[in-house]
Amino acid sequence: MVVGTCAKCGAALYARDRFCGGCGAMAPEPAEAELIEDLRQATLGKYDVFGVLGRGGMGLVYLAHDLRLDRKVAIKVLSPSLLTGEGMVERFRREARIAASLRHRHVTPIFGLEESTRLLFFVMEYVEG
Repeated sequence: MVVGTCAKCGAALYARDRFCGGCGAMAPEPAEAELIEDLRQATLGKYDVFGVLGRGGMGLVYLAHDLRLDRKVAIKVLSPSLLTGEGMVERFRREARIAASLRHRHVTPIFGLEESTRLLFFVMEYVEG
């Protein structure tokens, strides 16, 4: 069963894959596969989510395609395990507000902060590299 596509090359990823068959990049872990499916459901009709770009202390960043504006974007998702952490939701929202208020060539713009019943995420400019 296909669970997603590789963020690096676009090849299909299957449920038990540890690496992409097309380029050899690491495939998402099972918990990440569930998270990407939740993100796809939350952004249905707005974004086509491809795969994980990076991981950090607060969550994951995904590569996606903005269907309305026909451009690549990055979507940073707060880890579901942190949704119940004291102050973590507000800290994530504050990060998005601060980043959105900055205007500098070395800071990627934030396009929006969104919530669903299971996720909190913000959408930002995708910068290759």
